[in-house]
Amino acid sequence: MKKQLSRLFKGIASLISFLTIVPTKIYEIELAAEFFYLVPVIGVFEGVIVGMVMSLNLPIVLRAGIATCLIFLITGFNHIDGFADFVDVLASRRRGKNALRIMKEVHRGSVAIASTILIILITFCSMICLGKYAFAHILITVVVSTEAMFILAVLSEEPDYPGLGKLFISKSKNTSGIILNAAVLATFFTLMYLVLSYSIVYMMLAIAVTMICCAYTFDKASNILGYVTGDVLGFCFELSRTSCLLVLAIASSLGI
Repeated sequence: MKKQLSRLFKGIASLISFLTIVPTKIYEIELAAEFFYLVPVIGVFEGVIVGMVMSLNLPIVLRAGIATCLIFLITGFNHIDGFADFVDVLASRRRGKNALRIMKEVHRGSVAIASTILIILITFCSMICLGKYAFAHILITVVVSTEAMFILAVLSEEPDYPGLGKLFISKSKNTSGIILNAAVLATFFTLMYLVLSYSIVYMMLAIAVTMICCAYTFDKASNILGYVTGDVLGFCFELSRTSCLLVLAIASSLGI
């Protein structure tokens, strides 16, 4: 039992090190990939940190500005980098190896730069309009967005070249991991309802938006590349997170 618990903690610590800038001093990629099904736990970790900023006694614009910066900083800009890479591919209208070559280029196209600016702007504006449930909105948004990456990894074919994306996707096919992932999510949603009195309507909105973003990303990646890559996972995370924040901000503003 002690060995299993130790391995579990190491796996979570490795995931934190891989997906955030928080130094846990444990950085084992194989272990992080093996425990990728626990990625919602990392979402909780990130969401609590960012959400707490929105609970500070500061002017709303200042809180929103700090939270917006933090939500990108805490991931080390990894996801938004993947977002920009895949936007370049979408804008190029290329397929297969040509599309992959564009995604691996260091330089960014104008569409990718403009799209990145837009999601930062939307995130900031949404933060301002989240209302009294800002903490809970941010928490559920980050959790379902991290879950979107796991869903894509489970659904996707493995890339035909070695890399981190291939490693995480191959490790996500484990049936027991998928079941445990579902259990973690169910526990999270239950606690959101019982502890934070979070509206089921908001939960359903966040889940629906995430599923739409997941379906869109999977369809595009499958048709263009034939599989999902690490950059595509980052694209889906940013698309889901931004879309969820926007929808929840609109719902809060309308008093839903």
